[in-house]
Amino acid sequence: MTRAKTPSAELRSLLAHGTATGATDHQLLERFRSAEGPSDAGAEAAFAALVDRHAALVWGVCRRGLPDRADAEDAFQATFLVLVRKAASVRADARGSLGPWLYGVARRVAARIRRQARNLPPPIGEPSDADDPAIAAERREACAAVSAELDRLPAKYRRPIELCDYEGLTYEQAAHSLGWPTATLKSRLARGRQRLKGRLARRGLAPLAGIVMAELSRECRAGVSQAVLSSTSRVATAASGLVPAAVARLAEGAMTAMLWNKLKPFALVLLGVFGAATLGAPFRTRAPSDDPPAVSRAQAPEAARAGAEPDPRWSRRLADGTVVEILGLSTYPASPTSWWRPDGSPLKPAPCDAITRLDAQDPLMNPGGQFTARQVVMRITSRPGNRLLKTDFAPSAGFSTIDAATREGEPAPALRSGFWQFPKSLATTSLQIEAASLPWQTFHTLGMGAGSFQCRTWNSSVVETLSGGAVATSRGTSLSVVRGFYLDDGRPFRIIAVDRDGREHTDDAPRVVHNLNAELTTAEFAVVPDRVREFRLQEVPFESLTIPDVALHPRKIEDPR
Repeated sequence: MTRAKTPSAELRSLLAHGTATGATDHQLLERFRSAEGPSDAGAEAAFAALVDRHAALVWGVCRRGLPDRADAEDAFQATFLVLVRKAASVRADARGSLGPWLYGVARRVAARIRRQARNLPPPIGEPSDADDPAIAAERREACAAVSAELDRLPAKYRRPIELCDYEGLTYEQAAHSLGWPTATLKSRLARGRQRLKGRLARRGLAPLAGIVMAELSRECRAGVSQAVLSSTSRVATAASGLVPAAVARLAEGAMTAMLWNKLKPFALVLLGVFGAATLGAPFRTRAPSDDPPAVSRAQAPEAARAGAEPDPRWSRRLADGTVVEILGLSTYPASPTSWWRPDGSPLKPAPCDAITRLDAQDPLMNPGGQFTARQVVMRITSRPGNRLLKTDFAPSAGFSTIDAATREGEPAPALRSGFWQFPKSLATTSLQIEAASLPWQTFHTLGMGAGSFQCRTWNSSVVETLSGGAVATSRGTSLSVVRGFYLDDGRPFRIIAVDRDGREHTDDAPRVVHNLNAELTTAEFAVVPDRVREFRLQEVPFESLTIPDVALHPRKIEDPR
Protein backbone atom coordinates (compact mmCIF):
# COMPACT_ATOMS: atom_id res chain seq x y z
CA MET A 1 0.00 0.00 0.00
CA THR A 2 1.42 3.37 -1.04
CA ARG A 3 1.72 5.88 1.74
CA ALA A 4 0.19 9.25 0.88
CA LYS A 5 2.36 12.36 1.13
CA THR A 6 1.55 14.96 3.72
CA PRO A 7 0.33 18.33 2.39
CA SER A 8 3.60 19.99 3.34
CA ALA A 9 5.55 17.29 1.53
CA GLU A 10 3.38 17.73 -1.56
CA LEU A 11 3.95 21.45 -1.47
CA ARG A 12 7.69 21.03 -0.96
CA SER A 13 7.76 18.77 -3.97
CA LEU A 14 5.71 21.27 -5.97
CA LEU A 15 8.01 24.17 -5.10
CA ALA A 16 11.09 22.09 -5.77
CA HIS A 17 9.94 21.78 -9.38
CA GLY A 18 9.72 25.56 -9.73
CA THR A 19 6.01 26.43 -9.54
CA ALA A 20 3.71 27.66 -6.83
CA THR A 21 0.79 28.71 -9.00
CA GLY A 22 -1.37 25.79 -7.85
CA ALA A 23 -0.79 26.34 -4.13
CA THR A 24 -3.18 28.29 -1.91
CA ASP A 25 -1.99 31.16 0.28
CA HIS A 26 -2.38 28.88 3.29
CA GLN A 27 -0.06 26.29 1.74
CA LEU A 28 2.52 28.90 0.78
CA LEU A 29 2.42 30.38 4.28
CA GLU A 30 2.86 26.93 5.82
CA ARG A 31 5.91 26.37 3.60
CA PHE A 32 7.35 29.70 4.67
CA ARG A 33 6.74 28.91 8.36
CA SER A 34 8.55 25.58 8.04
CA ALA A 35 11.76 27.19 6.74
CA GLU A 36 14.79 25.04 7.46
CA GLY A 37 17.27 27.77 8.25
CA PRO A 38 17.85 31.27 6.82
CA SER A 39 18.87 30.00 3.38
CA ASP A 40 15.89 27.72 2.65
CA ALA A 41 15.21 28.34 -1.05
CA GLY A 42 11.77 26.76 -0.86
CA ALA A 43 10.65 29.12 1.92
CA GLU A 44 12.03 32.09 0.01
CA ALA A 45 10.14 31.01 -3.10
CA ALA A 46 6.92 30.58 -1.11
CA PHE A 47 7.15 34.10 0.33
CA ALA A 48 8.07 35.58 -3.06
CA ALA A 49 4.97 33.88 -4.51
CA LEU A 50 2.80 35.49 -1.82
CA VAL A 51 4.29 38.92 -2.55
CA ASP A 52 3.76 38.50 -6.28
CA ARG A 53 0.21 37.23 -5.84
CA HIS A 54 -0.95 40.10 -3.60
CA ALA A 55 1.29 42.92 -4.85
CA ALA A 56 -1.49 44.54 -6.88
CA LEU A 57 -3.95 44.48 -3.97
CA VAL A 58 -1.51 45.91 -1.41
CA TRP A 59 -0.08 48.48 -3.82
CA GLY A 60 -3.58 49.66 -4.74
CA VAL A 61 -4.51 50.23 -1.07
CA CYS A 62 -1.23 52.03 -0.31
CA ARG A 63 -1.08 54.16 -3.46
CA ARG A 64 -4.64 55.44 -3.46
CA GLY A 65 -4.38 56.38 0.21
CA LEU A 66 -1.01 58.14 0.00
CA PRO A 67 -0.40 60.95 -2.52
CA ASP A 68 3.38 60.60 -2.25
CA ARG A 69 4.72 57.60 -4.15
CA ALA A 70 7.68 57.14 -1.81
CA ASP A 71 5.31 56.89 1.16
CA ALA A 72 3.24 54.32 -0.74
CA GLU A 73 6.36 52.24 -1.42
CA ASP A 74 7.31 52.31 2.27
CA ALA A 75 3.78 51.25 3.23
CA PHE A 76 3.90 48.44 0.64
CA GLN A 77 7.13 47.02 2.08
CA ALA A 78 5.99 47.48 5.69
CA THR A 79 2.81 45.48 5.01
CA PHE A 80 4.76 42.43 3.90
CA LEU A 81 7.29 42.90 6.69
CA VAL A 82 4.39 42.60 9.15
CA LEU A 83 3.46 39.33 7.41
CA VAL A 84 7.03 38.05 7.91
CA ARG A 85 7.09 38.93 11.60
CA LYS A 86 3.57 37.64 12.35
CA ALA A 87 3.69 34.59 10.09
CA ALA A 88 3.33 32.21 13.01
CA SER A 89 -0.05 33.66 14.05
CA VAL A 90 -1.58 34.71 10.72
CA ARG A 91 -4.58 32.71 9.52
CA ALA A 92 -5.95 32.59 5.99
CA ASP A 93 -9.68 33.06 5.38
CA ALA A 94 -12.18 30.31 4.53
CA ARG A 95 -10.99 30.26 0.91
CA GLY A 96 -7.37 29.88 1.99
CA SER A 97 -6.53 33.49 1.02
CA LEU A 98 -4.44 36.07 2.88
CA GLY A 99 -5.93 38.89 0.82
CA PRO A 100 -8.36 40.25 3.47
CA TRP A 101 -5.66 40.17 6.16
CA LEU A 102 -3.11 41.98 3.96
CA TYR A 103 -5.77 44.51 2.98
CA GLY A 104 -6.38 45.37 6.63
CA VAL A 105 -2.66 45.68 7.41
CA ALA A 106 -2.07 47.91 4.37
CA ARG A 107 -4.91 50.21 5.46
CA ARG A 108 -3.45 50.50 8.99
CA VAL A 109 0.04 51.27 7.70
CA ALA A 110 -1.20 53.87 5.20
CA ALA A 111 -3.34 55.51 7.90
CA ARG A 112 -0.30 55.64 10.20
CA ILE A 113 1.72 57.47 7.54
CA ARG A 114 -1.10 59.97 7.02
CA ARG A 115 -1.29 60.66 10.77
CA GLN A 116 2.47 61.16 10.95
CA ALA A 117 2.35 63.54 7.97
CA ARG A 118 -0.28 65.71 9.71
CA ASN A 119 2.02 66.11 12.73
CA LEU A 120 5.05 67.15 10.69
CA PRO A 121 5.87 70.83 10.09
CA PRO A 122 5.56 72.02 6.48
CA PRO A 123 8.76 71.56 4.44
CA ILE A 124 11.07 74.57 4.22
CA GLY A 125 12.32 75.48 0.77
CA GLU A 126 11.75 77.55 -2.29
CA PRO A 127 8.18 77.19 -3.60
CA SER A 128 7.77 75.76 -7.07
CA ASP A 129 5.83 77.75 -9.63
CA ALA A 130 4.17 74.56 -10.76
CA ASP A 131 2.95 73.66 -7.27
CA ASP A 132 0.10 75.94 -6.24
CA PRO A 133 -0.38 75.29 -2.47
CA ALA A 134 -4.16 75.62 -2.72
CA ILE A 135 -4.36 73.17 -5.61
CA ALA A 136 -2.00 70.76 -3.85
CA ALA A 137 -4.15 70.90 -0.71
CA GLU A 138 -7.32 70.25 -2.73
CA ARG A 139 -5.71 67.27 -4.43
CA ARG A 140 -4.56 65.83 -1.10
CA GLU A 141 -8.09 66.25 0.27
CA ALA A 142 -9.58 64.60 -2.81
CA CYS A 143 -7.09 61.73 -2.62
CA ALA A 144 -7.87 61.14 1.06
CA ALA A 145 -11.62 61.34 0.35
CA VAL A 146 -11.41 58.79 -2.49
CA SER A 147 -9.48 56.37 -0.27
CA ALA A 148 -11.77 56.87 2.73
CA GLU A 149 -15.03 56.53 0.79
CA LEU A 150 -13.80 53.49 -1.13
CA ASP A 151 -12.77 51.82 2.14
CA ARG A 152 -16.24 52.52 3.57
CA LEU A 153 -18.00 50.68 0.74
CA PRO A 154 -19.15 47.14 1.55
CA ALA A 155 -16.59 44.58 0.36
CA LYS A 156 -18.97 43.26 -2.33
CA TYR A 157 -18.88 46.70 -3.99
CA ARG A 158 -15.31 47.71 -3.08
CA ARG A 159 -13.47 44.63 -4.36
CA PRO A 160 -14.82 44.82 -7.95
CA ILE A 161 -13.66 48.47 -8.15
CA GLU A 162 -10.22 47.57 -6.79
CA LEU A 163 -9.78 44.63 -9.16
CA CYS A 164 -11.16 46.22 -12.34
CA ASP A 165 -10.34 49.93 -11.92
CA TYR A 166 -7.13 49.81 -9.87
CA GLU A 167 -5.57 46.44 -10.67
CA GLY A 168 -6.63 46.36 -14.33
CA LEU A 169 -8.27 42.91 -14.35
CA THR A 170 -10.89 42.05 -16.94
CA TYR A 171 -14.44 41.26 -15.84
CA GLU A 172 -13.78 37.55 -16.26
CA GLN A 173 -10.50 37.64 -14.31
CA ALA A 174 -12.03 39.65 -11.47
CA ALA A 175 -15.08 37.37 -11.31
CA HIS A 176 -12.83 34.30 -11.17
CA SER A 177 -10.70 35.88 -8.43
CA LEU A 178 -13.78 36.57 -6.29
CA GLY A 179 -15.56 33.34 -7.10
CA TRP A 180 -18.59 35.13 -8.55
CA PRO A 181 -20.47 34.80 -11.85
CA THR A 182 -19.34 37.43 -14.35
CA ALA A 183 -22.82 38.99 -14.45
CA THR A 184 -22.77 39.43 -10.65
CA LEU A 185 -19.34 41.05 -10.84
CA LYS A 186 -20.51 43.53 -13.50
CA SER A 187 -23.65 44.43 -11.57
CA ARG A 188 -21.81 45.03 -8.29
CA LEU A 189 -19.07 46.97 -10.06
CA ALA A 190 -21.65 49.34 -11.55
CA ARG A 191 -23.43 49.78 -8.22
CA GLY A 192 -20.15 50.32 -6.39
CA ARG A 193 -19.04 53.01 -8.85
CA GLN A 194 -22.41 54.73 -8.53
CA ARG A 195 -22.27 54.67 -4.71
CA LEU A 196 -18.70 55.97 -4.68
CA LYS A 197 -19.49 58.83 -7.06
CA GLY A 198 -22.59 59.73 -5.06
CA ARG A 199 -20.66 59.86 -1.78
CA LEU A 200 -17.93 62.03 -3.29
CA ALA A 201 -20.56 64.32 -4.81
CA ARG A 202 -22.19 64.80 -1.39
CA ARG A 203 -18.80 65.90 -0.07
CA GLY A 204 -18.53 68.47 -2.87
CA LEU A 205 -15.50 66.73 -4.39
CA ALA A 206 -16.98 65.02 -7.44
CA PRO A 207 -15.17 66.92 -10.27
CA LEU A 208 -11.67 66.94 -8.73
CA ALA A 209 -12.11 63.49 -7.18
CA GLY A 210 -12.93 62.10 -10.64
CA ILE A 211 -9.62 63.39 -11.98
CA VAL A 212 -7.72 62.07 -8.96
CA MET A 213 -9.42 58.66 -9.28
CA ALA A 214 -8.36 58.43 -12.93
CA GLU A 215 -4.76 59.33 -12.07
CA LEU A 216 -4.62 56.91 -9.15
CA SER A 217 -6.13 54.20 -11.33
CA ARG A 218 -3.35 54.66 -13.90
CA GLU A 219 -0.66 54.56 -11.23
CA CYS A 220 -2.14 51.52 -9.50
CA ARG A 221 -2.42 49.66 -12.78
CA ALA A 222 1.20 50.50 -13.58
CA GLY A 223 2.03 48.69 -10.35
CA VAL A 224 4.87 48.93 -7.89
CA SER A 225 8.37 49.20 -9.36
CA GLN A 226 10.34 46.04 -9.96
CA ALA A 227 13.07 47.25 -7.61
CA VAL A 228 10.64 47.64 -4.71
CA LEU A 229 8.98 44.31 -5.55
CA SER A 230 12.34 42.52 -5.54
CA SER A 231 13.52 44.08 -2.28
CA THR A 232 10.16 43.25 -0.65
CA SER A 233 10.46 39.60 -1.70
CA ARG A 234 13.86 39.46 0.02
CA VAL A 235 12.72 40.73 3.41
CA ALA A 236 11.79 37.17 4.37
CA THR A 237 15.47 36.16 4.46
CA ALA A 238 16.90 39.29 5.72
CA ALA A 239 18.72 40.33 7.74
CA SER A 240 17.19 43.42 9.19
CA GLY A 241 19.97 45.45 7.60
CA LEU A 242 18.20 45.01 4.26
CA VAL A 243 15.05 46.63 5.63
CA PRO A 244 15.01 50.47 5.61
CA ALA A 245 14.63 51.95 9.09
CA ALA A 246 11.48 53.86 8.11
CA VAL A 247 9.86 50.65 6.88
CA ALA A 248 10.82 48.77 10.05
CA ARG A 249 9.32 51.54 12.23
CA LEU A 250 6.07 51.45 10.25
CA ALA A 251 5.83 47.67 10.64
CA GLU A 252 6.49 47.87 14.38
CA GLY A 253 3.85 50.58 14.80
CA ALA A 254 1.28 48.53 12.87
CA MET A 255 1.98 45.41 14.94
CA THR A 256 1.68 47.40 18.17
CA ALA A 257 -1.71 48.73 17.06
CA MET A 258 -2.85 45.23 16.09
CA LEU A 259 -1.78 43.91 19.51
CA TRP A 260 -3.75 46.61 21.33
CA ASN A 261 -6.83 45.86 19.22
CA LYS A 262 -6.57 42.23 20.31
CA LEU A 263 -6.05 43.07 23.97
CA LYS A 264 -8.79 45.71 24.20
CA PRO A 265 -11.73 43.24 24.63
CA PHE A 266 -9.84 41.31 27.32
CA ALA A 267 -8.93 44.54 29.13
CA LEU A 268 -12.58 45.59 29.16
CA VAL A 269 -13.64 42.18 30.49
CA LEU A 270 -11.02 42.28 33.26
CA LEU A 271 -11.99 45.82 34.14
CA GLY A 272 -15.66 44.81 34.32
CA VAL A 273 -14.88 41.77 36.48
CA PHE A 274 -12.68 43.82 38.81
CA GLY A 275 -15.28 46.58 39.05
CA ALA A 276 -18.08 44.13 39.73
CA ALA A 277 -16.06 42.39 42.43
CA THR A 278 -15.16 45.69 44.08
CA LEU A 279 -18.67 47.11 44.00
CA GLY A 280 -20.34 43.87 45.00
CA ALA A 281 -18.12 43.03 47.96
CA PRO A 282 -20.21 44.79 50.68
CA PHE A 283 -23.48 43.18 49.56
CA ARG A 284 -24.92 39.73 49.85
CA THR A 285 -25.05 37.47 46.83
CA ARG A 286 -28.43 37.64 45.13
CA ALA A 287 -30.40 34.51 44.46
CA PRO A 288 -30.88 33.53 40.82
CA SER A 289 -33.93 35.15 39.26
CA ASP A 290 -35.94 34.93 36.08
CA ASP A 291 -35.23 38.56 35.18
CA PRO A 292 -34.03 39.14 31.61
CA PRO A 293 -30.26 39.60 31.24
CA ALA A 294 -28.99 43.15 31.50
CA VAL A 295 -27.92 44.85 28.31
CA SER A 296 -24.56 46.51 27.90
CA ARG A 297 -24.19 50.27 28.10
CA ALA A 298 -23.60 50.40 24.35
CA GLN A 299 -26.89 48.57 23.80
CA ALA A 300 -28.89 50.52 26.37
CA PRO A 301 -30.12 53.39 24.13
CA GLU A 302 -31.27 50.91 21.49
CA ALA A 303 -32.94 48.63 24.04
CA ALA A 304 -34.69 51.53 25.71
CA ARG A 305 -36.31 52.47 22.41
CA ALA A 306 -37.34 48.93 21.48
CA GLY A 307 -40.97 48.99 20.46
CA ALA A 308 -41.23 52.78 20.81
CA GLU A 309 -42.86 54.68 17.95
CA PRO A 310 -40.74 57.42 16.37
CA ASP A 311 -41.67 60.95 17.39
CA PRO A 312 -43.88 62.19 14.50
CA ARG A 313 -42.46 65.71 14.85
CA TRP A 314 -38.94 64.52 14.00
CA SER A 315 -39.58 61.53 11.74
CA ARG A 316 -41.01 60.79 8.30
CA ARG A 317 -42.19 57.54 6.72
CA LEU A 318 -41.51 57.08 2.99
CA ALA A 319 -43.74 55.31 0.49
CA ASP A 320 -41.61 52.14 0.61
CA GLY A 321 -41.82 51.91 4.42
CA THR A 322 -38.48 53.56 5.23
CA VAL A 323 -38.54 55.64 8.41
CA VAL A 324 -36.10 58.55 8.83
CA GLU A 325 -35.87 60.01 12.34
CA ILE A 326 -33.63 62.74 13.74
CA LEU A 327 -32.42 61.62 17.17
CA GLY A 328 -30.16 64.44 18.26
CA LEU A 329 -27.64 67.17 17.58
CA SER A 330 -24.44 68.29 19.28
CA THR A 331 -21.85 71.00 19.16
CA TYR A 332 -18.64 69.89 17.40
CA PRO A 333 -16.62 68.14 18.61
CA ALA A 334 -19.26 66.30 20.62
CA SER A 335 -18.98 65.19 24.23
CA PRO A 336 -21.20 62.89 26.34
CA THR A 337 -23.08 65.94 27.73
CA SER A 338 -23.28 68.15 24.62
CA TRP A 339 -26.30 66.57 22.91
CA TRP A 340 -29.84 67.88 22.56
CA ARG A 341 -33.02 66.66 20.87
CA PRO A 342 -34.37 68.31 17.70
CA ASP A 343 -36.64 70.47 19.89
CA GLY A 344 -33.64 71.77 21.87
CA SER A 345 -34.24 69.77 25.07
CA PRO A 346 -31.24 67.88 26.61
CA LEU A 347 -30.47 64.38 25.33
CA LYS A 348 -28.75 61.84 27.59
CA PRO A 349 -26.97 59.53 27.16
CA ALA A 350 -25.14 60.44 23.94
CA PRO A 351 -26.77 58.54 21.04
CA CYS A 352 -23.47 57.72 19.32
CA ASP A 353 -19.72 58.31 19.37
CA ALA A 354 -18.26 61.69 18.51
CA ILE A 355 -16.87 62.40 15.05
CA THR A 356 -13.29 63.59 15.48
CA ARG A 357 -11.65 63.19 12.07
CA LEU A 358 -12.61 66.66 10.77
CA ASP A 359 -11.17 70.06 11.69
CA ALA A 360 -14.13 72.44 11.79
CA GLN A 361 -11.78 75.45 11.92
CA ASP A 362 -9.76 74.45 8.85
CA PRO A 363 -9.77 77.54 6.56
CA LEU A 364 -10.54 75.31 3.59
CA MET A 365 -13.67 74.02 5.33
CA ASN A 366 -14.65 77.18 7.21
CA PRO A 367 -13.38 80.25 5.33
CA GLY A 368 -13.42 83.32 7.54
CA GLY A 369 -14.86 81.34 10.46
CA GLN A 370 -18.38 82.16 9.26
CA PHE A 371 -19.92 78.75 9.98
CA THR A 372 -20.76 76.80 13.10
CA ALA A 373 -20.38 73.01 13.08
CA ARG A 374 -22.89 70.45 14.32
CA GLN A 375 -22.84 66.67 14.60
CA VAL A 376 -26.24 65.14 13.81
CA VAL A 377 -27.39 61.56 14.34
CA MET A 378 -30.44 60.06 12.69
CA ARG A 379 -32.05 56.62 12.56
CA ILE A 380 -33.00 55.05 9.20
CA THR A 381 -35.03 51.84 9.51
CA SER A 382 -36.97 49.44 7.27
CA ARG A 383 -35.01 50.50 4.18
CA PRO A 384 -35.68 47.95 1.39
CA GLY A 385 -32.88 47.09 -1.04
CA ASN A 386 -30.11 49.51 -1.99
CA ARG A 387 -32.13 52.36 -3.47
CA LEU A 388 -30.70 55.81 -2.98
CA LEU A 389 -31.66 57.91 0.05
CA LYS A 390 -30.39 61.48 0.34
CA THR A 391 -30.56 63.54 3.53
CA ASP A 392 -29.39 67.13 3.78
CA PHE A 393 -30.21 70.24 5.76
CA ALA A 394 -31.53 73.48 4.30
CA PRO A 395 -30.49 76.05 4.93
CA SER A 396 -26.96 74.87 5.57
CA ALA A 397 -23.58 75.93 4.27
CA GLY A 398 -20.05 74.80 3.77
CA PHE A 399 -18.84 71.21 4.15
CA SER A 400 -20.96 68.21 5.19
CA THR A 401 -20.54 64.46 5.42
CA ILE A 402 -22.56 61.51 6.77
CA ASP A 403 -21.68 57.90 7.47
CA ALA A 404 -22.57 54.88 9.59
CA ALA A 405 -22.47 55.68 13.31
CA THR A 406 -20.75 53.80 16.11
CA ARG A 407 -21.43 53.55 19.82
CA GLU A 408 -18.46 52.82 22.12
CA GLY A 409 -16.50 51.86 19.03
CA GLU A 410 -19.01 49.24 17.85
CA PRO A 411 -21.37 49.63 14.86
CA ALA A 412 -24.74 51.06 15.88
CA PRO A 413 -27.40 49.41 13.69
CA ALA A 414 -29.55 51.79 11.62
CA LEU A 415 -27.82 54.93 12.97
CA ARG A 416 -26.20 57.46 10.65
CA SER A 417 -24.07 60.28 12.00
CA GLY A 418 -23.01 63.34 10.06
CA PHE A 419 -21.13 66.61 10.23
CA TRP A 420 -22.79 69.78 8.94
CA GLN A 421 -21.91 73.46 8.88
CA PHE A 422 -24.50 76.21 9.29
CA PRO A 423 -24.40 80.02 9.26
CA LYS A 424 -23.75 81.23 12.80
CA SER A 425 -26.87 83.40 12.79
CA LEU A 426 -29.19 80.44 12.07
CA ALA A 427 -31.44 79.24 14.93
CA THR A 428 -33.30 76.37 13.19
CA THR A 429 -33.01 74.36 10.00
CA SER A 430 -34.97 71.71 8.07
CA LEU A 431 -33.98 68.20 7.08
CA GLN A 432 -34.63 67.58 3.38
CA ILE A 433 -35.19 63.92 2.50
CA GLU A 434 -35.06 62.64 -1.08
CA ALA A 435 -35.45 58.93 -1.73
CA ALA A 436 -35.98 56.64 -4.68
CA SER A 437 -38.97 55.07 -2.96
CA LEU A 438 -41.81 55.29 -5.50
CA PRO A 439 -42.83 52.67 -8.12
CA TRP A 440 -41.00 52.40 -11.43
CA GLN A 441 -42.23 54.87 -14.04
CA THR A 442 -41.82 54.66 -17.82
CA PHE A 443 -40.49 57.91 -19.27
CA HIS A 444 -39.92 56.75 -22.87
CA THR A 445 -40.64 53.80 -25.18
CA LEU A 446 -38.46 52.53 -28.01
CA GLY A 447 -38.98 50.30 -31.01
CA MET A 448 -36.42 47.92 -32.48
CA GLY A 449 -34.65 50.53 -34.61
CA ALA A 450 -31.75 52.67 -33.44
CA GLY A 451 -32.18 56.42 -33.13
CA SER A 452 -31.64 59.60 -31.16
CA PHE A 453 -34.30 61.54 -29.33
CA GLN A 454 -34.96 63.89 -26.44
CA CYS A 455 -37.29 63.46 -23.52
CA ARG A 456 -37.92 64.63 -19.99
CA THR A 457 -37.36 62.10 -17.22
CA TRP A 458 -39.88 61.69 -14.41
CA ASN A 459 -39.64 64.17 -11.56
CA SER A 460 -37.04 66.24 -13.42
CA SER A 461 -36.94 69.28 -15.68
CA VAL A 462 -33.69 68.13 -17.28
CA VAL A 463 -33.81 67.22 -20.97
CA GLU A 464 -31.59 64.26 -21.70
CA THR A 465 -30.52 63.02 -25.13
CA LEU A 466 -30.69 59.25 -25.51
CA SER A 467 -29.88 56.87 -28.34
CA GLY A 468 -30.14 53.12 -28.64
CA GLY A 469 -30.43 50.17 -30.94
CA ALA A 470 -31.53 46.56 -30.44
CA VAL A 471 -29.63 43.56 -31.83
CA ALA A 472 -30.16 39.81 -31.87
CA THR A 473 -27.97 37.74 -29.52
CA SER A 474 -27.51 34.06 -28.70
CA ARG A 475 -29.77 34.56 -25.68
CA GLY A 476 -32.43 36.62 -27.47
CA THR A 477 -32.32 40.41 -27.83
CA SER A 478 -29.94 43.06 -26.54
CA LEU A 479 -30.55 46.81 -26.32
CA SER A 480 -27.91 49.47 -25.62
CA VAL A 481 -28.95 52.93 -24.48
CA VAL A 482 -26.63 55.92 -24.13
CA ARG A 483 -27.89 58.67 -21.86
CA GLY A 484 -26.03 61.82 -22.80
CA PHE A 485 -25.49 64.76 -20.45
CA TYR A 486 -26.07 62.26 -17.68
CA LEU A 487 -26.77 63.60 -14.20
CA ASP A 488 -25.48 61.17 -11.58
CA ASP A 489 -28.25 61.87 -9.09
CA GLY A 490 -28.65 58.22 -8.21
CA ARG A 491 -32.11 57.56 -9.63
CA PRO A 492 -32.38 53.84 -10.47
CA PHE A 493 -32.69 53.25 -14.23
CA ARG A 494 -33.67 50.10 -16.10
CA ILE A 495 -34.78 48.81 -19.49
CA ILE A 496 -37.84 46.59 -19.90
CA ALA A 497 -38.62 44.52 -22.99
CA VAL A 498 -42.33 43.91 -23.72
CA ASP A 499 -43.22 41.01 -26.00
CA ARG A 500 -46.21 40.80 -28.34
CA ASP A 501 -48.26 39.08 -25.64
CA GLY A 502 -47.72 42.01 -23.27
CA ARG A 503 -45.33 40.18 -20.95
CA GLU A 504 -42.46 42.19 -19.47
CA HIS A 505 -38.88 40.89 -19.55
CA THR A 506 -36.07 42.31 -17.37
CA ASP A 507 -32.30 41.97 -17.11
CA ASP A 508 -31.32 41.81 -13.43
CA ALA A 509 -27.62 42.43 -14.15
CA PRO A 510 -27.27 44.87 -17.09
CA ARG A 511 -23.82 46.04 -18.17
CA VAL A 512 -23.20 49.70 -17.27
CA VAL A 513 -20.26 51.83 -18.41
CA HIS A 514 -19.71 55.43 -17.21
CA ASN A 515 -17.62 58.34 -18.33
CA LEU A 516 -17.77 62.01 -17.36
CA ASN A 517 -20.52 62.90 -19.82
CA ALA A 518 -22.61 59.82 -20.45
CA GLU A 519 -23.73 56.41 -19.24
CA LEU A 520 -24.07 53.34 -21.47
CA THR A 521 -26.50 50.66 -20.30
CA THR A 522 -26.77 47.34 -22.15
CA ALA A 523 -29.58 44.93 -21.22
CA GLU A 524 -30.16 41.45 -22.66
CA PHE A 525 -33.55 39.68 -22.74
CA ALA A 526 -34.64 36.09 -23.27
CA VAL A 527 -36.98 36.93 -26.15
CA VAL A 528 -36.14 36.90 -29.87
CA PRO A 529 -36.29 40.21 -31.77
CA ASP A 530 -39.37 39.21 -33.82
CA ARG A 531 -41.34 38.78 -30.58
CA VAL A 532 -40.41 42.20 -29.10
CA ARG A 533 -43.17 44.80 -29.30
CA GLU A 534 -41.35 47.65 -27.56
CA PHE A 535 -38.75 48.62 -24.98
CA ARG A 536 -39.58 50.79 -21.99
CA LEU A 537 -37.06 53.07 -20.31
CA GLN A 538 -37.93 53.43 -16.64
CA GLU A 539 -36.74 55.34 -13.58
CA VAL A 540 -37.74 55.43 -9.95
CA PRO A 541 -38.85 59.00 -9.14
CA PHE A 542 -37.67 60.70 -6.00
CA GLU A 543 -40.03 61.22 -3.10
CA SER A 544 -39.30 64.45 -1.23
CA LEU A 545 -40.16 65.05 2.45
CA THR A 546 -39.14 67.67 5.01
CA ILE A 547 -38.67 67.75 8.78
CA PRO A 548 -38.81 71.46 9.72
CA ASP A 549 -37.78 73.54 12.75
CA VAL A 550 -34.80 71.46 13.88
CA ALA A 551 -33.08 73.39 16.69
CA LEU A 552 -29.42 74.20 16.05
CA HIS A 553 -28.87 75.27 19.67
CA PRO A 554 -29.88 73.68 22.99
CA ARG A 555 -32.66 75.29 24.96
CA LYS A 556 -31.57 77.24 28.00
CA ILE A 557 -32.62 75.47 31.19
CA GLU A 558 -34.34 77.76 33.66
CA ASP A 559 -32.55 78.17 36.99
CA PRO A 560 -34.85 76.50 39.59
CA ARG A 561 -33.73 79.02 42.18
